[in-house]
Amino acid sequence: MTARHEWDWPPERTRIAELSFRFPARRKSGRGRFADGFFRVVKTCLKVAAGIILVSVMAGAIWIMVTAIKAWT
Repeated sequence: MTARHEWDWPPERTRIAELSFRFPARRKSGRGRFADGFFRVVKTCLKVAAGIILVSVMAGAIWIMVTAIKAWT
């Protein structure tokens, strides 16, 4: 008997696998899948833009603080 490894086949059945086998995922029409992918891309772009804005605001705040400290001293 050999030890089982994660790359052994077939994989053992888990509770999640049993449930997903019993209740297969609903298939959407082509238009619904396109819309889901499109909105996922839009959401990701908005997150990236929000991150860039946040970083630039933080950099601006640090620049203002450094300028104020230099002016004070």
